[in-house]
Order: sequence, then structure tokens, then C-alpha cells
Amino acid sequence: MIETRVVNYSEQRRAIRIPWERPMRITHPVQAPGRSVNVSAVGLLMRVDQGYPLAQGDFVSVEIPRADGNATLTRRGRIARLETTEKEMFLGLALI
Repeated sequence: MIETRVVNYSEQRRAIRIPWERPMRITHPVQAPGRSVNVSAVGLLMRVDQGYPLAQGDFVSVEIPRADGNATLTRRGRIARLETTEKEMFLGLALI
């Protein structure tokens, strides 16, 4: 017998996510330091302090420093998901 499972939309992923905590910063349209939470081939989840004027659908540039500190990688993404707590915002970025 073949077991079928219904998957809710919120559980569907285009790529596997892996935990990845690194310092990073949004450089456009605001300057906002943050940290990554997890990453996949198509996006990343990062957290920043509350209070920055960001909204779902905004395009951002993110700087990710190398672990050795010698260089940074800059990537652009669209805020596909935004969740807030009392202290932080969690930004789900779809990388472009």
C-alpha cells in the first residue's frame, strides 16, 4: 500500500534549507545589521532588530562577509516573507 501525505502550502519548499548563522547586513534601501538563520539554494532567512522601514515585496541588497574576513559577498533579494516579534523582524529573502 502506498502512503500519501497532504502537504500544506506553508510546508512546501523549492529547496532544502540548512541552518546557517552568520553576521550580515542589509545595505539597501536601509543600513541594518542582522544575522542569517538558515539558507537554501534560492533564499535565506535573516533576522534584524525591529524598527527598520522594510515591507514584504521590498528589494534589498545584503552583504555577507566571508568567515576569514577577507571579502564580502553582496546579493540582492526580495522580501518574500516578513514576521515580527517585539524585538526582531525575520525576513525571508528570495534571492535574485
